[in-house]
Amino acid sequence: MTKKMTTSTPLSLLRLARYFTVSTVVSLMFACATGPTIDYLAEARKFIAAQQWGQAYMMLEPALMTKDNNIVAQAIELVVSNPPVMRSADEFFTLPRLKAYLQEKGPQTGRDLANIKLISYRRVATLDSSAQARINIDEAFESFFEDSKAKRAERIARVKAAAAKARLTCDDALQCSKMFALTQIFINQRSTMKVQTANDTIIETYGPTNAFAIGMKAIKYPSRGTSADIVLSVACNTEYGDSETKFEENLGMVFKTPCRPQWREGW
Repeated sequence: MTKKMTTSTPLSLLRLARYFTVSTVVSLMFACATGPTIDYLAEARKFIAAQQWGQAYMMLEPALMTKDNNIVAQAIELVVSNPPVMRSADEFFTLPRLKAYLQEKGPQTGRDLANIKLISYRRVATLDSSAQARINIDEAFESFFEDSKAKRAERIARVKAAAAKARLTCDDALQCSKMFALTQIFINQRSTMKVQTANDTIIETYGPTNAFAIGMKAIKYPSRGTSADIVLSVACNTEYGDSETKFEENLGMVFKTPCRPQWREGW
């Protein structure tokens, strides 16, 4: 007679991986005796019958992690006798799949959850495959931050390009006066903050106080002869979490550059 594995669904407990060690989470998963129970082996057989290999392996993962040797043996037999199930397990631990998984779950939580899944995988995979899976988890985690560095470098490049657009040169007093007047109109239209200072040499809004708010400042610097340089600067408030994307959307209406939480000349 087939022995049922009846333990609480582990999905919510898996989320504890970011706070506890893998061994602690696994112990919690199979020590819990309350709530709805699932016969993972029976559910896996249903998915196998329907040729839904990925879902079948998902049902077998908890069974492979249990301390009940009988249940583990049955789970291993189901994987071994159904090669598509094993291929589904192998596929999860490929580098592209792991990168996508960490992107979805977040780098730290994703890595912790992948390490928990690795416990099951080691029960059915070869030693080489298990070792490669562990390497791929680490590489996926590290690549996440490499991608972040690349995006930061891209932002810096955009800032430098914007700096060139944010500095204007006028040739004489009349032209400078007209250009500076147009600059004030531009600031009134594009900044979300009110102008607090406006004279012949500086136009400045109040500093941004709310999330996503944009403040602006323009200064007219005397140059050779009667010429002058007009430099536009931007500031934004970044005290409300990860709002950089929203700031970039707002600033896309200014001059296509990301925002920083302080005044910077040439922006």
